Amino acid sequence: MDYVTRQFTQGGECMCCIPSAILLHELLTLNGYASTLTKGVLVVNYHGAKKACFHVWVDMGGRQLDVAHDISCQQVPQMGRYPKSLHTSTELPNGCRRIDLGGRDEVAALVECVRMIDDYMNAGATPKTYWSSSPPFLQGIRRRAFIAMAPPNPCPTLVPPCS
Repeated sequence: MDYVTRQFTQGGECMCCIPSAILLHELLTLNGYASTLTKGVLVVNYHGAKKACFHVWVDMGGRQLDVAHDISCQQVPQMGRYPKSLHTSTELPNGCRRIDLGGRDEVAALVECVRMIDDYMNAGATPKTYWSSSPPFLQGIRRRAFIAMAPPNPCPTLVPPCS
């Protein structure tokens, strides 16, 4: 998870939660771990006011891995000070206010995020299709991650080294 966080925070830009969660899920699966992509809402208790937004994270048998929150904390360190919770329900907890529906830009970003995760989770889609249609900078992050995090080749003499 630390590797994915570092890749998505290079250059000082905070990336969307969708590709970071997808990449973490793929790397865990590649290395033999069972994981599930989960979508729902992130609720942050900000000075007593509960604020919520659409969110995607990885679940490993009840353990929630929230790489997007780690990325946000890298970019805005004070985010880590506020209690958070993840909810798979489409209904908000009592007293919550959605912060991702404030204006036209926020709604457009939300629609794009939902489209991205639905495209990936679609039964007919493959990871290759999803990533080939993603922006080049995301393809580069994924390529570097797979090179760095791939399990060792069990038969190194059968596969020529990469150049």
